[in-house]
Amino acid sequence: MDFEATNIIVCPICRGDARASVRCTHCRGSQVGLMDSEQGYLVWSESLDAFAFSFRRLRIRINAILHIFIACLVAGSVALFVIEVMRLANPGQLMQWEFWVAGYWYVDLLWLGALLGCFLIFRLAVFSERVRPMPGWGVHHSAKKAPAIDAKKKPELR
Repeated sequence: MDFEATNIIVCPICRGDARASVRCTHCRGSQVGLMDSEQGYLVWSESLDAFAFSFRRLRIRINAILHIFIACLVAGSVALFVIEVMRLANPGQLMQWEFWVAGYWYVDLLWLGALLGCFLIFRLAVFSERVRPMPGWGVHHSAKKAPAIDAKKKPELR
């Protein structure tokens, strides 16, 4: 992202000073903002420094490890259920209601695996959704002032 094109500036009130920006009402502690926009002076809720970016990378890695761990738990619970079902003397028991409600530990483990699978699907859906850009975000001021061209309308000759 080009900083000159988006006009990101240091707060003119506190001048980006870490001690003064805590009480600054203009930037609300963020120290930087986006000027020359239709909404006024836009700020971020957290300061954008090297620690924030490294913490974000760490959080992404921890979430990936958590997703892999949950997937392994789901696969392990299904595998243990299949192993225990293979040991049954009568596989026809699977079709009876009493088998599913009798309280066997491996049936409970299967239900726990199904619940964890639903949780994993939810987390993957939430973490993989695209962030929608704000209206007018990143549009240069010269593009905002340009008149819209209608492709269906024929140009007038004078």
